[in-house]
Amino acid sequence: MRDFDDVMPIFMTLGAVLTGFARIERRPVDFGLGVTLYPAEVHMLSALDLSDGAGVTELAASCGVTKGAVSQMVKRLAAKGLVAREADEARGRVVLTPLGAAVSQAHFEFHKAHDKEFLDYLRGLSDRDFAVCREMCRRMKAWMEAYPE
Repeated sequence: MRDFDDVMPIFMTLGAVLTGFARIERRPVDFGLGVTLYPAEVHMLSALDLSDGAGVTELAASCGVTKGAVSQMVKRLAAKGLVAREADEARGRVVLTPLGAAVSQAHFEFHKAHDKEFLDYLRGLSDRDFAVCREMCRRMKAWMEAYPE
């Protein structure tokens, strides 16, 4: 088993990655459609796009935030004309409007271009290495969720 000094460089690199991510999360972006959104907002649109609509509980789990945070964000996104609640659903499922779908697709296209090198790296991993990467991401998520408030 590796000792503390062996794993610390990886831990420090991860810390730098998380710091960079936190910086990006605070910066609003317009993907060319005249709508400026924070990354958390556009990521919620993308979660809705991938699931073809969802309830508040599903969105909270998908986005890693509380149901209260989802409800507040849904109100902001609805005010911008990006999402709507399906009135015929008992739980008021949230769906994308055409503008919300266009923003989500522009977001996906941005990542396909901007993150191409890293995405190509991930796509080129062997099945075994890809499984290790997925497991590491799962464990990192659980680690962050267990961090004290």
